[in-house]
Amino acid sequence: MAQSGSSTLLHNILECFPKFTLNFVEGAGEVEGEILETLWSKLDEIAGFTQAMSIAHAQEVHDDYMNDSNWRKIIRIGKSTQCMHRPVELTLLPADALCGKLSRARKGVSETKPAFEQLTKCLDAALVQEWTKQERIAMEQRGDHLKIYEVASKKCG
Repeated sequence: MAQSGSSTLLHNILECFPKFTLNFVEGAGEVEGEILETLWSKLDEIAGFTQAMSIAHAQEVHDDYMNDSNWRKIIRIGKSTQCMHRPVELTLLPADALCGKLSRARKGVSETKPAFEQLTKCLDAALVQEWTKQERIAMEQRGDHLKIYEVASKKCG
């Protein structure tokens, strides 16, 4: 039986998720959930300026904008400031904000760690050992080894 378009799309999304998500890249992390959303919202503001440009020119403008944005964040990380860059306002993160995010992240880990440890104790130790081995291999070798993170679902019926 052929899959419908929406179920095929869902299948493709679930299959691609472990390959491309940063959740399974050791050392990568999230700041307040989807950090890219905050970058895209600022890029949306300059999109109007780049609509009539060639693809190459628009790419250069976007790259220049993001590089400048990143540079300004780096050089002013200890200051709370706003500036006008092109016609788009940038809000630069002060060091206090970064420290606050680190504090919230540490609190989140300390709040979830007991539940994680309790769940781990309830599982078969051999399974936990095997899963840990699979995770280490997936982190080191990537590729098809990331399939351990694919979501398995079966229809009832």
